[in-house]
Amino acid sequence: MSVLTRRPMQGVKPLFVYQPTPGMDTVIVNWWTRMQADGDLPKMFGSQHQGLSGLFRLIGAPNVLLYDMGTDCRIWVAAWFEEVMNGAFMGLWVRRDKRQTREGLYGVLRCMELGLRAKSCLFGVTKQESIVEEHLRLGYTLLGRAPKLWDTETDAWLLMLTRAAFRETLLRYRLASPLLEEVTV
Repeated sequence: MSVLTRRPMQGVKPLFVYQPTPGMDTVIVNWWTRMQADGDLPKMFGSQHQGLSGLFRLIGAPNVLLYDMGTDCRIWVAAWFEEVMNGAFMGLWVRRDKRQTREGLYGVLRCMELGLRAKSCLFGVTKQESIVEEHLRLGYTLLGRAPKLWDTETDAWLLMLTRAAFRETLLRYRLASPLLEEVTV
């Protein structure tokens, strides 16, 4: 498929990078409250990061949190990255009402795109077997199942996304990434 038949991700505004300030910390507290109310915290985080202080440790430097929010200053998509060699562990959350929507998909793709611009590959870990297939559709490779990795009680699935695989994912959606075209494989 030629570059001319693909389109950049239209209508996708830049993501915010978390900087610890009183105003931004309030946004994070509201996000945490939403995840808690929706029952997402135990699905997304190990026990050490389910509390508010644990979340702030996870998203603080040297780690990075990217997010988007609506005009109500409420986060609807967020991705956090923890560097490992020339890759990063990536966690991802999409607000319930944005899941399975085009806007939600573009938010996820934008987070992945920015992570892969900085790092050669992204790693994911999930205890939710039900979302492994979604990862595979987005271009991830299943590396394996780790017994009792999640809080020493639950198995977890390890996944990896490379720049090349992500480019193929964008091709399936007929999208292009000018940011990744600047980066060599």
